[in-house]
Amino acid sequence: MRNFPKRLATATDVRNCLQLVKNGTFQASELSEAIDALERQNYLQCQIVEIGGDKKTVTINYCAEAKAGSKAIAGGKTVKIETVQHEKGEPKEGEEPQFEKTVLTLSATISGDLIEVAAPYTIYESLGMTEAELEQIKEELKNE
Repeated sequence: MRNFPKRLATATDVRNCLQLVKNGTFQASELSEAIDALERQNYLQCQIVEIGGDKKTVTINYCAEAKAGSKAIAGGKTVKIETVQHEKGEPKEGEEPQFEKTVLTLSATISGDLIEVAAPYTIYESLGMTEAELEQIKEELKNE
């Protein structure tokens, strides 16, 4: 029996592993875990500095990638980023002030100390496959 690959870099890698699951070489759970790890790369992990009293307003360290209308995940809950406001800190002597914090207003209340903000790129682009194709493979794995 072969060892499961440490990295799935292309759509061909994913499809080959699916075939090896179907042949009994790999466990479906191994490929499912690898796909989950790939999909987590669609998000940037940002430490929450402060959660507002409404539990929908979140302050994180500056995150240029945070965009209104995009998805985020916090405490296992997927939410929509409704507004984004970047705040500058105090200027250092002789320098322009730099962005230090990003304040997000979310579509639902959250908890936790970490929020995952949608990255400006997706793993699907780097794999060379669509999200729908990967979702289909995940469905096939549920039947294995």
